[in-house]
Amino acid sequence: MKQLSIVVTTIQTPTTCMEKLSACAERYDAQILVIGDRKGPQEYDLPRTLLFTLDNQHEMPYRLPALLPTDHYARKNLGYLYAMHHGSGCIYETDDDNFPLESWKPRDVRVHANRISKNDWLN
Repeated sequence: MKQLSIVVTTIQTPTTCMEKLSACAERYDAQILVIGDRKGPQEYDLPRTLLFTLDNQHEMPYRLPALLPTDHYARKNLGYLYAMHHGSGCIYETDDDNFPLESWKPRDVRVHANRISKNDWLN
């Protein structure tokens, strides 16, 4: 799998959920992109994490930061752009209050399923 990027918006300092997600990122060599906002933290001390404060966002090489409202979920789009621009092959989006389970892992592109050989109608 190509680079996995995890995109999160937050106005909080690292939560327990984010600490757990950071451990997951470490396990899968992923990077967490934290997109802050007006009320957001100025530092985010978690391994494998890049914080983009509101000021940092306006330094990005995109026109979008100036078009997005503050205090709005839409700012997460900057994380998607950054991930794509830097070659991420998979983007996982979540919130800072979603606790990843022990079974958390990136999804595989391939789906394993049983082949149906009958021509009957199925639901």
